[in-house]
Amino acid sequence: MVLARSKGFCKPFCTCVDPKTAKGLTELPLFSVGLAAFRNEGRSLEVLLCQPSWLNSLDEWLLPETALASEETISQSADRLAKAMLEGHVSRAVQQQTYVRGTVVVGALSVCYVAVRSDSNVRRARDVQYEWWHVGHIPYSRAFEDLSRSVATAVAALSDDIRALALLISRPHFTMVELQRALNELRRLAGRQGQMDIRNLRRLLDGADWLQETSQVRSDGAFRPSRLFSVKEGS
Repeated sequence: MVLARSKGFCKPFCTCVDPKTAKGLTELPLFSVGLAAFRNEGRSLEVLLCQPSWLNSLDEWLLPETALASEETISQSADRLAKAMLEGHVSRAVQQQTYVRGTVVVGALSVCYVAVRSDSNVRRARDVQYEWWHVGHIPYSRAFEDLSRSVATAVAALSDDIRALALLISRPHFTMVELQRALNELRRLAGRQGQMDIRNLRRLLDGADWLQETSQVRSDGAFRPSRLFSVKEGS
């Protein structure tokens, strides 16, 4: 298959592209909001990708998208998509970058990100397949060149978002040391220099309105039990 390359979007012009795929590509909304939904699975950070049925023949994946509604901001549209797509506690959507998608097919894609707990489920949708991908091994996209760039940008922003990161590792509780380790691992993944000291992290979180200290503790080997925290619902 031959694709006409343009910035962020490739429009098929070869007749070997089936009509269903061509129709799906050309009917993408003029202004779209893409959502990078992250979860923590073991020691891996994963992002949710989708494959509409019209992309099956290309075996292409993209970020879940919604059309930007005229009465909504970009982050509000992303929040609406997250609520429709994911079950469980989801962080508030944070807007990232807007990309031009195509010169042949004019359009723009604004990327937001959210974090979800690993036990959150993806709602089934008609004619759309969802799959979690390790952020270091997302599929190469011929048709959507901004896929890996969008995910990398969202990962970098997530490494500065301690509230979203806390929700990411919550099951539904976490210790301060677990949060520190996750933050430093995410900073490494995002290519950031330096590590967060536990004392600096505690000072940084002093008075955080989204952080809830519980009366429970968790034993960690030979060390004394650690206090458990959680992310307040709705924060």
